[in-house]
Amino acid sequence: METLEDYNNGNGIIYEDSSRFRVKKFKRKDDTKCFINYELNETTPVSIYIDIWSCFTTIPLGSGRILMKDFFEFMKKKNVGVIDDNTVVSLTPTPNVIENPRIPKEKRTVANLVGYYKSINFDKEYVQGKDNYLSGTIGNIIRGITDYKKNGGRRKTKRSKKSNMRKSKRRRY
Repeated sequence: METLEDYNNGNGIIYEDSSRFRVKKFKRKDDTKCFINYELNETTPVSIYIDIWSCFTTIPLGSGRILMKDFFEFMKKKNVGVIDDNTVVSLTPTPNVIENPRIPKEKRTVANLVGYYKSINFDKEYVQGKDNYLSGTIGNIIRGITDYKKNGGRRKTKRSKKSNMRKSKRRRY
């Protein structure tokens, strides 16, 4: 039997949490390609394992991170007293489970994905067999998502008009 539960975090995005068997799904209602498949380990202490985290949506910017943050907030509200900021979340970085058209194929590597997860505070990494695992606590990951700043872009420098004129004269032939 499948159970459905709606969740609105006040940011205008409505999510749906569905439970079927052991694997559960937290997804955006307006975009079914933006979701988290997860398993809840209800032993003591409770932990969460993320099977798949996928989001191709570009509006708003950082939709995947917003999804993850809202998922954690939902889990804390749904499981008061059981899941909190100290609950451990783990995952296996697998870049090609569902191909993201926004990320070029050559950049979809385990190393790049591990770097991204570490940038949002999945701070523990361990290897078991051929698989890498990452984990962190909900509170630490929420802080990492909130503080996340996209690196890159060009440095903007101010040039004087005189410098710009010299540059434009050099281009003339």
